[in-house]
Amino acid sequence: MDLTDSENLLKPEIAQHFSKIAKSKNNAFNALNTISFNGGLGILLKNVCEKPIYLYYFENAEKFNVGSSIRNLLVFSENSEATVAEIFIGKGSKNGFMNHVTEIVVN
Repeated sequence: MDLTDSENLLKPEIAQHFSKIAKSKNNAFNALNTISFNGGLGILLKNVCEKPIYLYYFENAEKFNVGSSIRNLLVFSENSEATVAEIFIGKGSKNGFMNHVTEIVVN
């Protein structure tokens, strides 16, 4: 589910975990991400996932300096299992800044 949609952030299975692990109080990058994230997803896993989950992030800094704040929340229920890989790809000679936070909850 899309975490930039405020209705999804209000769902109990998301709201009870969002920003509980990556706390903003003592970490400036977590605080910046919490107030400015512009992309991200929530995965609620209830079973064993046989194939890996790949999360790709692309940043194109060919013409302009770029920046993004991505926020993900992965919630694994009891008896669920998955392999998760995050792949970051950058392109271009301009400056790029990605403030990326992924919270993983295991119930």
